[in-house]
Amino acid sequence: MLKRFRQHESGFLYTPATLGGVVTMPGHLGGAEWHGGAFDPTTNVLFVNVNELPTIHSLRPLDPDNLSGDLTPVQRGARIYDMNCTACHGPNRIGNLPLLPPLTDVKLSRAGIREVLTSGRGTMPSFSRLSEAEMNDVIAYLQSDLSAAPAAPRTDRRIGVPTWSGGMGPWAWSTTTPQYANMAPFFVDDRGYPAIKPPWGTLNALDLATGRLLWKVPLGEYPALAAEGIGNTGSLNMGGAVVTAGNLVFIGATVDEKFRAFDKYTGRILWEYQLPAGGYATPSVYTINGKQYVVIAAGCAAKPETRPGDAIIAFALPD
Repeated sequence: MLKRFRQHESGFLYTPATLGGVVTMPGHLGGAEWHGGAFDPTTNVLFVNVNELPTIHSLRPLDPDNLSGDLTPVQRGARIYDMNCTACHGPNRIGNLPLLPPLTDVKLSRAGIREVLTSGRGTMPSFSRLSEAEMNDVIAYLQSDLSAAPAAPRTDRRIGVPTWSGGMGPWAWSTTTPQYANMAPFFVDDRGYPAIKPPWGTLNALDLATGRLLWKVPLGEYPALAAEGIGNTGSLNMGGAVVTAGNLVFIGATVDEKFRAFDKYTGRILWEYQLPAGGYATPSVYTINGKQYVVIAAGCAAKPETRPGDAIIAFALPD
């Protein structure tokens, strides 16, 4: 992995992507995520879970629209994919696991693909800005056999000034500035785990008065590694924590699909429960008739590519 690391550039945070690729840390799924943190007003401490997942950001030049020669619908669709989809789904539809699946064997019908492109799904945004012709070309590309798809013609013969364009209506655009696709695969080892020393996911306690890190503990693990005796690695985590007046921090979020309670003063795990599916949501805490409950949704598998579920589970102390 060190040899592979040295094939790329590295630099300070926010170093821009290059043709050769820049290893960024934290990566585009690194650090604290959308779920934010849990604040304890009695101690002025913020509890936040983070990811440690490096990313390789690189640029891929895109051919201008006015190359001479005719393109097939599949070739046109491949170019639209390069401009809009490679950052998430990777070049040639190879995916970006563990978060984003490959698109090399799409099972949806043409109508199904069109619906996803138009409306979006999960974390994927809508691409309704594509024209009808562009939409048809993307569908043709997604349904094509990559091994049999002819390569797009590449030639320096152009009609006029090289131009890049796309979209329709209010989203239509055109430019003579060279365009690039942003490639952003995770930097992983040959087994698909982050190519850095663990922990790869942590739960942290921050004193907001001083900015001091009070404690930092691994959050989650990968079952396959744990079975080999490699535990306590931390894992990819998506979903936030809650802190209670009983000095507990509750959090799901991990790909081992467990729900855990930590001591808010030490970070020690006090309890854990195996959920029927990943708890990629921030828990809720509430009381009914003086009895306290903590509840978490266990079901969404869109991001870490674990099994789906449809459970909402509530916990409480025995009467």
